[in-house]
Amino acid sequence: MKRVVSILSLLLFGCLFLGAQNLPEGVVMPDAPGTAPYVDYRSKVSGFWAGVDVGSGVSLNVDPAYKASVTADVHAVAGYRFNSFIMVGVGAGVKVYALPGSRVDAKYPGNIVSIPVFLNARGVMMNPRSRVVLPCWSMDAGYSFFDGVYVSPMLGIRVGSAERHHFVAGLAYVLQGAEVHTTVDGSAPGYVHSLQLKLGYQF
Repeated sequence: MKRVVSILSLLLFGCLFLGAQNLPEGVVMPDAPGTAPYVDYRSKVSGFWAGVDVGSGVSLNVDPAYKASVTADVHAVAGYRFNSFIMVGVGAGVKVYALPGSRVDAKYPGNIVSIPVFLNARGVMMNPRSRVVLPCWSMDAGYSFFDGVYVSPMLGIRVGSAERHHFVAGLAYVLQGAEVHTTVDGSAPGYVHSLQLKLGYQF
């Protein structure tokens, strides 16, 4: 009996196979799905990246030729991410002198806004594997319209467990050009030194 059942099963499967190979004319089989494979960009090591940060700080100068300055700014950066240790990009932003009369530049006393445009490089200082909080660094170098030279290195921490999507906080030093020294003509080129607290997000 078992032998008969086995033979009938083989014959049935054979008929089904032959029937599948000889479809009647006019029958169109559906194409394979054409959707692109899913990509989890949070786990990609290299590629495009972008970030935004806000900051506020105060000048460190005690020379009477300088006015005390309190600033607030917002920056946006976009570029290429090689890995967690090195990311480069181009950024721009807006700096506002927050207190009336605090603008350091005697050449533009009525203007409380400047516009920095800069190159940015940043990264972490430890292997990011299995770590949520890491020490990080950042460096801006460029030019701020209505101020002059703009350079700002930062040391801080990066918070986030994924390869992408991190919060950043740090303390930055800001060197900016300004015409502030009193002379016979009223002003001369100089520099202002500031400390600034920065908070940001990158992805």
